[in-house]
Amino acid sequence: MTTIILNRNLWTFVMVAVMTLSFSGNLNAGCVYAGPILVKELDIGNMLSWTTLQEAQNKSFIVQKSMDGEVFETVGSIKGAGDSESEMKYRYLDIATGEVRVFYRLLQMDFDGQESHTETVLVSRQKENNFIVTAMSSTMTDGIFSLALRSEVENALEYHVVNAKGQAVKTGTFEVVNGGNMIAIDLKELEEGRYRFEMKVKDETEHIFIRKVKPSEMPVINYAVKE
Repeated sequence: MTTIILNRNLWTFVMVAVMTLSFSGNLNAGCVYAGPILVKELDIGNMLSWTTLQEAQNKSFIVQKSMDGEVFETVGSIKGAGDSESEMKYRYLDIATGEVRVFYRLLQMDFDGQESHTETVLVSRQKENNFIVTAMSSTMTDGIFSLALRSEVENALEYHVVNAKGQAVKTGTFEVVNGGNMIAIDLKELEEGRYRFEMKVKDETEHIFIRKVKPSEMPVINYAVKE
């Protein structure tokens, strides 16, 4: 499970390293995706694109956007293919300028009213990084918080889960390798509420705000990716 920081590039697509975990091979999903979401930065905004290989009763894709990864608003929608066994390509242009960090996700709607989210994509301006978060299922969790990151160094990653009072209620370390890494932290013992998840590799830091919620409040994430 996973959020995503993408390095933005004006002319090239940056492919999100999506953590499929249990989602891969879930053919009961409304859609089976050919691969991860792609994002391209344009002068007038961000172009999102994705491809499906299979759709079942897919009414539409709702494009949702957030500035903090917690509160999402709908910015547009694209009609789905209904039932399809053919490759279908979709694009959506979010017209926006001057935004440093933007979270995106897709809400897939079935004709029977069922809905599910894709994982969350975080677009940020390009900069030199020792590491970047590449994927996370949601900024909401009822227990295990998982993320993927790509590191340019082999080093220890320190993390702190900080509550609203500024107290570190959980800390730990992971040894990251040069390349892709997957990390999972058990937050089941924490009280419900908002937390700041801080990470540090060498002198570089990154943070994401997450929320511990009841299982009944968890969004449905059903994101099948064809490998």
